[in-house]
Amino acid sequence: MAIDSPMPTPLAAPDHASALQELRTVLSAENYEGAVRCAARLYDALPDKEQLVSNVVLVAYGGGKDSSYTLAFVRTMQLILSQEHGATFRMRVAACGTRACRRP
Repeated sequence: MAIDSPMPTPLAAPDHASALQELRTVLSAENYEGAVRCAARLYDALPDKEQLVSNVVLVAYGGGKDSSYTLAFVRTMQLILSQEHGATFRMRVAACGTRACRRP
């Protein structure tokens, strides 16, 4: 799909519920509740609440355990919003595992 192409407005995919359930099994109850709270705060901050798919959230990924956890956490937030609103934001992941991205 070309960058300038309009994004379709998908409804929540049926596999979103099962993906969320799987993530829930690996997150502690405390961390899952944190994801629910963060998803609500993110929703409040999104510029386009009518067309959630038009919002893009950027997540930095360096390849380590911390950024892997962060990515899973934001994915959980994405799935929570999909479940609650029938649609969700698009996530872009900026992978930064090359020497050029690392600090000297």
